[in-house]
Amino acid sequence: AVASSHRHANMPLTEVDLILSTSVAAALFLDFLLVTMVIPILPALLPHDPLRAGILFAAKPLCQMLFNPLFGASGLPHATMLRAGTLLGGACAFAQGLARGYRGLLAARALSGAASAGVMTGGMSLLLSSHAEGVRAQAVARALLGLTLGVSLGPVWGGVVFDASGSAAVPFCLTGAAFVLLAAHQWLALAPPAAADTPPPPPGSSRAAV
Repeated sequence: AVASSHRHANMPLTEVDLILSTSVAAALFLDFLLVTMVIPILPALLPHDPLRAGILFAAKPLCQMLFNPLFGASGLPHATMLRAGTLLGGACAFAQGLARGYRGLLAARALSGAASAGVMTGGMSLLLSSHAEGVRAQAVARALLGLTLGVSLGPVWGGVVFDASGSAAVPFCLTGAAFVLLAAHQWLALAPPAAADTPPPPPGSSRAAV
């Protein structure tokens, strides 16, 4: 049994596995890019107002804290949660870029917490339910790489685009467009929800996700 488990742990990801894990990684990347890209832009939006800036940063995780258990208990197919979170993330990115005033920006920022809940709950659940035991860790690690890159590159992306364009709306709208393109890819490439959420296949095989 130990030898069999060792062989399963060394199984490579199939092409289907790579497509699925890359799609989740891309959603997490954009989600956390949106979280951190505001850092270099915020002084221009809220100069000399650290209290409101702090509230703005807190709004997203507080909202996500409320929506995570709601998504988890919703009974929605995992792929549907991922798609909905990605599409909502795009809407929130556009809303933040086009917001007029602090209240609009705060509302859009808070709503992005609901988008994150869909992406993270649906995406990670989809990976766990769609991969054989031997490749789950690889798929999760690949997806979390997207999260790490989003956190790291968000401030750079926001600062460079804001500096080049002179407009706070441009980096948000470009990120929103990327969310929409990814959502379109997910609708076309991922398996139908019923297929994506069936029990995982036996070790050594992976269910088609496209």
